[in-house]
Amino acid sequence: MTWFKAQLFLIWAAIKLFAQRFLFFRRSGYKRFVQNYVSEGASPMTVAWRSIASEATNCIGCGLCDTVCPPYLQGKDNFRGPSYWVSNLLRDTHLIEKNQTQGALSVCKNCEKCQSLCPSKIQIPKLIDAFIQIG
Repeated sequence: MTWFKAQLFLIWAAIKLFAQRFLFFRRSGYKRFVQNYVSEGASPMTVAWRSIASEATNCIGCGLCDTVCPPYLQGKDNFRGPSYWVSNLLRDTHLIEKNQTQGALSVCKNCEKCQSLCPSKIQIPKLIDAFIQIG
């Protein structure tokens, strides 16, 4: 008899959980993400961001790309270097204003020196171009 009661309880719990999740509390994943994580500084990524950010995850943060970047070495227009922009693909990109992004990245000449020195073989000029287009 105890086994039968336990089975009935499990069935009741499953029905109750199903009703709560799918019938009464239908919130989208995006709304739940915003409600839970945006206050902590996390930003939701769009599909376009996700498509280019996967390559940026290979960055090991060594900073070698900054050592050969001509605009960074000359200090042009507050250009923060390739490593800054690659790392920001994975962070709060919505906090960076588009005007600042366009102006700062316009000094990148796509000389590909950073790409040739990168130990992770990240295509940094391609990521910077995508950052300009999507940003």
